[in-house]
Amino acid sequence: ILYFFSVCLGRDFLNLIRGHVNELVEMNKTFESNVANLGQERERLVDRESALQDIATQQGTSSNMFIELVRENREMLKKMKTMMRFKASNIIIKGMMEADLTGDFVLNAKEIEYLILNLRTACEELVTFDEGVLRKLIDENDGDLT
Repeated sequence: ILYFFSVCLGRDFLNLIRGHVNELVEMNKTFESNVANLGQERERLVDRESALQDIATQQGTSSNMFIELVRENREMLKKMKTMMRFKASNIIIKGMMEADLTGDFVLNAKEIEYLILNLRTACEELVTFDEGVLRKLIDENDGDLT
């Protein structure tokens, strides 16, 4: 058959086909190697799953229950983060209201100092704030809180 193709199509074309066949052989070797690696990886994952299942069984639970607990924990952390943001916002708003000694929703120099002092004390465990940025923001709005 190869003789027929070499006569009909020419030796150059046959060499080109042989080159492609060689490339395909190399690709096949690579694929076989990847399949072997995937098999090993699968075995490792099965071993890890089995180890987690053993731990869960020893603790009187199942791996599915463990996974569900991890999901619940993630949701609780999201809710806690939201609550902490809400708490920080409330502290900032309360600080602004307390600093506005005249009740006109415009902070003068004395009230700005009072606000910064309040925020430093109230927020030190929750957040940090850039005093310079806060002063600039207040100044850009002429002390207006609205």
